[in-house]
Amino acid sequence: MQQIEVRIADIKVPDHRMRQYDKRVAHQLAEDISQWGLLHRITIRLYRESDGNWTYVLVAGLHRLRAHEILGCETIRCNLTD
Repeated sequence: MQQIEVRIADIKVPDHRMRQYDKRVAHQLAEDISQWGLLHRITIRLYRESDGNWTYVLVAGLHRLRAHEILGCETIRCNLTD
């Protein structure tokens, strides 16, 4: 698994999620991340769109991604998987 840093704006979140998003969890994570930093990277993969362009798609870590948005971060550390 490759470790990279990606612009948050470049990561797409799929509509179908197994776990529901909870704003309270994201805000608590934002507090923790501001104090301790990101302890576990999110997981993303590359996906080829119908127009032939490649994009990053979130696999795991929606609350961590949203916490970074709450903090105003432009990038996030990721694990890139196949």
